[in-house]
Amino acid sequence: MRRLLAILLLALVTTATLAEKRAVVRISVCNMRKTGDYDAEMISQALLGTGVKVFSTGKFNEIETPDG
Repeated sequence: MRRLLAILLLALVTTATLAEKRAVVRISVCNMRKTGDYDAEMISQALLGTGVKVFSTGKFNEIETPDG
């Protein structure tokens, strides 16, 4: 019984660490900038409906688009 419980606990911990935050762009064009500043160089744009990975949140979010 303890062994089964340990295996289930390990599976839950592994699943939780592999989870990633995802989001969808909800504005027509999302400007992506090099640093977290409105004056920073714009390096790319994400369009409405694009799924992204979210790495950190705050005033500015760090994200990754499907094309990297």
